[in-house]
Amino acid sequence: MHQVVAITTPVSPTEPPLSYGELSPEGKEVFDEARKRDGTLFIYDESEKPPEFSYSDGRTSRIVTRDGERYRVYTSTNAGCAFPTGTES
Repeated sequence: MHQVVAITTPVSPTEPPLSYGELSPEGKEVFDEARKRDGTLFIYDESEKPPEFSYSDGRTSRIVTRDGERYRVYTSTNAGCAFPTGTES
């Protein structure tokens, strides 16, 4: 599962963001599709999971910047797919 949430508060400088341009074609597709679908996208085929994101039964995340905006991309397997909603504050 993927969820893209806009970030409205400062983030830790030890957590370097990825720029949208650095994402793989699969990463860009997941990011764009999740944003089009109210922030959430499920992928069931292991081969379609972007390599720049981590997947576990717990929730993991990466920061992605696009067009001057910051987003947190949460990822999880089906077992750990409880995600926040809205924006990160």
